[in-house]
Amino acid sequence: WNKVELRLSTHSAGGITGPVEDALRAIGGVADVSRAADTLFRIAVADNADPTDELVASAVRNGWGLYQLSPAQTSLEDVFVNLTTREAS
Repeated sequence: WNKVELRLSTHSAGGITGPVEDALRAIGGVADVSRAADTLFRIAVADNADPTDELVASAVRNGWGLYQLSPAQTSLEDVFVNLTTREAS
């Protein structure tokens, strides 16, 4: 899976209604969603999928105030787990 980060405007964060995670999971090609902060969501994207257009459309449709949509940065912990898991196999 590839990962992207979706950040919403801090001005709209208090006005977000309904479960954002559920709405994002309903988009084709989205494998999983986790909320990393009040306005930051990490989205796992299925292989060979590109839900970018639908992510943007959903943010507009729901009035979420999309601030940023970008590839997720891999953390040092993710790199370590990936390397040690490969070596153990």
